[in-house]
Amino acid sequence: MINKGKIIFVNGYWASGIVGSLMASSVPGKKYWGIKEGAFEKAAEHFLGIHEKSNTHIYLDASSFMGGDSSGADRFNKGMSDYRIFDAAYFKRYIDNANKHGIYAGSNIRAIDKLNKTHQSDYDNLTSGMDKNRHSFYIITHSEGGGYGAGLAKFLIKEGWKVDTVIHLSTDEADDFDTPPEPMTYQLGLQYSGSYHVPERDWVTGNYQIRTGVDRWGIVFDPEKLDWGNVHGFSKNELVFEYLEDLRVLTIGHYTKNGRILWKQVGRTPHQSHFTSYNGIKLNYISKY
Repeated sequence: MINKGKIIFVNGYWASGIVGSLMASSVPGKKYWGIKEGAFEKAAEHFLGIHEKSNTHIYLDASSFMGGDSSGADRFNKGMSDYRIFDAAYFKRYIDNANKHGIYAGSNIRAIDKLNKTHQSDYDNLTSGMDKNRHSFYIITHSEGGGYGAGLAKFLIKEGWKVDTVIHLSTDEADDFDTPPEPMTYQLGLQYSGSYHVPERDWVTGNYQIRTGVDRWGIVFDPEKLDWGNVHGFSKNELVFEYLEDLRVLTIGHYTKNGRILWKQVGRTPHQSHFTSYNGIKLNYISKY
């Protein structure tokens, strides 16, 4: 029995061999997430305030084929369409339009019907045990999974389901798509220490902000834990929830110095994460105005 709902984990790009090793992403699905098996799932449940049986949650693979053959917008549209089911009215309109133009629609109708059956099976698996009046979906994405997860969240909301929370981690091509405004939505990017101890962005994603729909968007600089090799993959490590817990309560303020405005964190967060940006505002930085 489901208590509060299901978490949908949407992984990003993965590959076998040296490429997968470099990205720390050599398999999709459940093994994509966390250092210890099940640890990421437990940390996610703790953060979201839910507790479900271990086989309740859903793992989806949103990886592109070659890490560049689809855009964030493409993956958003795929998330919107992978569970879409065409009803009888659609088939009637399709056939009527084909007849109107003298086109034989039979083979296409059979192909759409076959796709429909696949989508119906996938949708049934996604929503199995769920009640629209009692349960919610929670979506956590990483890298290329961001666009797909945002599209899926929009689809579920259109279907009448509640999506309570969405968490986008190290989102790839974030400026290609929007995420729906209805859920509480977090987006997190990471930075490591480069030359002269200057914060360097995630070299895979560039740490771009999703266009609209994010409530709390932060970039964390952690020179002790992060480096060039792990800055992208670290966010699918269960330790990332320390950053998220801090992002959830982060407060910022500003003051003037020499006639210029400075923004900074106000007070300490539970895990003392150091944020260099919050909702597009650079912290500890002299603004251009």
